[in-house]
Amino acid sequence: MEESWISVFRSGEVYQAEIIKQKLEENGIHAVMINKHDSALPIGEAIVIVEASEKEKALKLLADHRE
Repeated sequence: MEESWISVFRSGEVYQAEIIKQKLEENGIHAVMINKHDSALPIGEAIVIVEASEKEKALKLLADHRE
């Protein structure tokens, strides 16, 4: 069965999404960053997604990271 993916972080800044992705991976959560920025204009967003089965673990880690 194919695993579905869930967004756990969005930002207008690619570097912030990269930091979150790295933090998740350092804690054993497979994460992927999708860069939806326009290459010609400074608009868009970066999204970090994780496997649906890791969603709760990822969100808890991110909440703990913000404190």
